[in-house]
Amino acid sequence: MTPKEKRPLLVVDDEVNILHSLYDLFRLDYKVYTARSGLEAMRILEENDVHVVMTDQRMPEMTGTEFLAQVKRLYPDVIRLVFTGYADVRAVVDAINEGNVYRYITKPWEPEELKTIIAQAMEQHALLMERKRLVEELEQANERLRTANEDLKRANQELKELDRLKSVFIDIASHELRTPVFVISGFARLLARQQKQPSKELRSILESSDRLGQIVLNMAKLMEAEEWQHVLERRPVSVRELVDKALSEVLPFVEMRHQHLEVKVPDDLPQLEVEAPLIIDAIVNLLMNAVKFTPDEGRITVEALQDGEFASVSVADTGIGIPPEELPYIFTKFFGTFDTSHHSSGEYEFGRRGIGLGLSVVRKFVEMHGGKVSVSSEPGVGSTFTISLPVPAKKES
Repeated sequence: MTPKEKRPLLVVDDEVNILHSLYDLFRLDYKVYTARSGLEAMRILEENDVHVVMTDQRMPEMTGTEFLAQVKRLYPDVIRLVFTGYADVRAVVDAINEGNVYRYITKPWEPEELKTIIAQAMEQHALLMERKRLVEELEQANERLRTANEDLKRANQELKELDRLKSVFIDIASHELRTPVFVISGFARLLARQQKQPSKELRSILESSDRLGQIVLNMAKLMEAEEWQHVLERRPVSVRELVDKALSEVLPFVEMRHQHLEVKVPDDLPQLEVEAPLIIDAIVNLLMNAVKFTPDEGRITVEALQDGEFASVSVADTGIGIPPEELPYIFTKFFGTFDTSHHSSGEYEFGRRGIGLGLSVVRKFVEMHGGKVSVSSEPGVGSTFTISLPVPAKKES
C-alpha cells in the first residue's frame, strides 16, 4: 500500500444513524465500508481487502462477537473491535480471551478517543503484516538455504565419487604400468651390458624408462599417502641416519653434475619417532629438486638442527630460485610452473621439471607425522626448503 492510499475500515451496526456518524468521523482518514448486519459485512470482506473491522455487539441474526469469530476463522489478519454496553461486557471479555476480539469499546464513546483506538488498530495490523512478511522472507530464505544445502551435498557426493574414481584410476594405472616399465628397463639394461659403448638411442630408452618408472613410483607414493586409514609405523631413528640414507640415493647425481655438497648435521640431535622410509623419501625429493634446479658446479647445503620442540632438515641450493607468484602453489599436486615452456621430464638434468607430484608427496609425508614444510626462495639466487618434525617428549624414568 502506497502512502497516499487510505487504509480500509469496515464498520458494522444495525442502526443507520450510527453508521452515518462513524462514516463521517473516519472518511477523511480511511477508506470506510459500512454494513448493517454480519452477513452483509461478510460479503464486503469477501470482495475487499479490509484491515480493521469495528462492530456493534447487539445486532440481529448474530451478535458482534459471533460475527468476529467468523472473521477470525476466515480472515485472521483483520484486526477486530467491538462496541458494547456494560451489560454485554462479560461476553466480550470471553471473546477477547478466546482471541476473537482485539479489544472492546464501551458506549458511549468519545470521537477523539475512538480515533486513537482505530489508529492503534491500524498500526497493529501494519505490524502484523510486517511480521508476516518477515516470516515469509525467512521461510523463503530457509527454503533457499535448504535447497542450497541439498545441492551442496549432492555436489560434495559427486566430488567424492570423482575423487574415488580418480584414486582408483591412479592406483590401477600405477600398478598396471609397473610391469611394462620394468620389462622395458630390464631389456634396455641387458642390451647396454652387451655393448661396450651403448648407442645414443639405447641411452635415450634407458633414461625414458627410468623417468617413467619414477613417475609411476610417485603416483603410487601419493596414493599411499592419501589413504586416510594409513597407520604410521613409527620407529626411533636419528636425524643423521635419515639424512645419510637420503644422501646415498642422491650422491651419484650430484657427482654427475659436478656440484658441491655440504652437510651440516650434528651428532647430538635427538632421535625422532617416524616411519623412516617416508621421511627419507621426502628428503630425497628435496635433494633431487636441488640437483635439478642448480647449475653444474653449483652448491647444495644440507643442514639439520633443533629448534625447541622441532628438529629440522634444510636443503639449500644456489639454483635458479622460484618466482614469488609461484610460491603459494608449489606444494599443490601437478603444479610445475606457470611457464609451461619450461616443462620437461628428467631425473637429474638441469632445469628438468616433472609432473608436479614430488613436493606434494613431501608435504603429505611430513604432515602425516605432525610436521610442516616451508620454503624461501629468490629468483637467480637459490631456494631453501625446510622440513620440521616434532621431537618426542622425554619419558620420565
